[in-house]
Amino acid sequence: MSKKTKSKTELPSGWWPDFIAPITDAELTDGDHIYIAQIDSPSGPESYIQVFTALVPPDLLDVVLSSSSKIGCEVDANGPHPSVEADDEPGGYKPRFWIHGGDISPEGFEPLALAWQSTNRHVLIVDPGFLMTYALVPRSIQVSPGQNEIHWDDLEEPKHGVVISQPLSVYDVPSASPAWIRVRREYLEDYAFLRGKALVHVFYAHAEGIPGKETARVLASTPSLTMSIPGTRFEFHKKDDSIGLYRVRIWGTRLLLRPTSSPISAGRWDYGDLIWPGYVEPFTHNSLPMMDEVFVSDSVLAEYEGREGFSIVPEHGSVSYGSQWAVSYLSRVGRDLLALEVRKLYEGARPSVVRIWHSYAVPKPKASPSALRQQDNVATRAKKLVFALLEFGETLAVFQTRIMGRDFSSNDTIGLDREGLRYGGWWKPTQAEPITRHIPISMVLDRFLDRCEALDKFVNESFQEADLRRILHTLGCPEGDIADLRSLKLLDRLLRLCVLSNDTGLSISANYRELERRRSAQPLATIIPRLFALKELRILKAHRTETSFDSRMRKALESYGLDRSLAAAGWGVVVDHIYDGLNEELHNMHAILISHI
Repeated sequence: MSKKTKSKTELPSGWWPDFIAPITDAELTDGDHIYIAQIDSPSGPESYIQVFTALVPPDLLDVVLSSSSKIGCEVDANGPHPSVEADDEPGGYKPRFWIHGGDISPEGFEPLALAWQSTNRHVLIVDPGFLMTYALVPRSIQVSPGQNEIHWDDLEEPKHGVVISQPLSVYDVPSASPAWIRVRREYLEDYAFLRGKALVHVFYAHAEGIPGKETARVLASTPSLTMSIPGTRFEFHKKDDSIGLYRVRIWGTRLLLRPTSSPISAGRWDYGDLIWPGYVEPFTHNSLPMMDEVFVSDSVLAEYEGREGFSIVPEHGSVSYGSQWAVSYLSRVGRDLLALEVRKLYEGARPSVVRIWHSYAVPKPKASPSALRQQDNVATRAKKLVFALLEFGETLAVFQTRIMGRDFSSNDTIGLDREGLRYGGWWKPTQAEPITRHIPISMVLDRFLDRCEALDKFVNESFQEADLRRILHTLGCPEGDIADLRSLKLLDRLLRLCVLSNDTGLSISANYRELERRRSAQPLATIIPRLFALKELRILKAHRTETSFDSRMRKALESYGLDRSLAAAGWGVVVDHIYDGLNEELHNMHAILISHI
């Protein structure tokens, strides 16, 4: 076989053999994240790729990027298991990691990801200095059976998944299982800016394959070939002349980023020049008024609703994030505004939070704030609904106790109890929280249907089918007569019997058969039309494209005395009326039932 020769072919910048997956920006980017370390077998068996990241001083960047052989392609360490002689003095060992820098940087370059090997295992971890800089906190996420990812979160912002890693690669000849670390781009740029360094990928790859047309033209059937382009060196070796099978090895460098700004750290503690409606100058810590209020749309709560770690008190709109910060000393004004005390906002929240709230600022309302505070809003409506459901659940529990001869509570009938709501907060039950979220006037149809689903889960799913069935059985209803009825129809059957009992004076427990005969002979309209309509609205969420959607929507809204034209400017007002209608319906149900206890 002939000696290696150098290619005389002019290769374009970025050239890559066509039988191994390239290392490109697209390959090393995953949404907002960039890979800073990776091990994989991207082109099947007999292929391998590894990528690491070096912090490179700006004055060495050009020579590093043009080098194809002087820069290391892996993370070196003075371990593991360093050699220690029996007569060595203790304290002489200091763990160290570096990327070989050759003559360019004899001390080597600092790696952003650390690595070491044990048997056929290769471990990747992000530099602890980087993790400490942003106070990142780990959590383990199972992505598939037997496979976990480590996510590192910036809890102070909060921003989750700043770093995501699969830290262990297992080399099982001839391929390696994937391992990688990827980091949000803005954190990489910020760290590089703080360190005054550029970030450079160093990489190695090898693969076996049959060259395609373009690569075959470059190789020209040469048995062995070494060639370079700025930043990358290729070594080809023909393994099987009969089928034209080649093996290639590749070493190289590429620019990850050259920082130009500090998107995370700069201004982290600077409120900036925020001018609030009604004021001509920005506030500073030395010029915070004592009792002045500013106003924001309650849509700001969408930044926090349903997100882990945040606590919202819907009655006045306060938000807190653990012990990190809080926006308190505020109140609801009108249907969808929040009034905040300026001084408390700036004293209780970090600048990034204040900037978010400022982005929802609105002018002071013209109407009297005291009058506006008397208007209903999502919190007052949700609270009324919670306690209307509780009141009915308590009444149903007493009724059930009398009928069945043993004690029942509202926890049994609807899953809520007064003491729990008083102690923990009426908005705290898992099923209640979604109905406390803000309702913009401009709410779109999909969000309207989502809210109907949340209301259905809170109200309709509270009624216990088994308990309602047992009540009717105890009254004398044959099992087969109601076997196919679910909770709403069982509830409706019970309430209709109560209405007949009230109208006729016949006892519901002593005269069940006669009341049931009359109910069957003269079917009454449902006692709970708005609960059935709510169930229909939830069902419609999954049937947006059906031709019957509009007619079914119209019929459901008619149960609340509403017309779809009310949603011309958005579905928010329609939601308000549905809350009010459900509250009224629950009170009616309570009034029907209470006369029997």
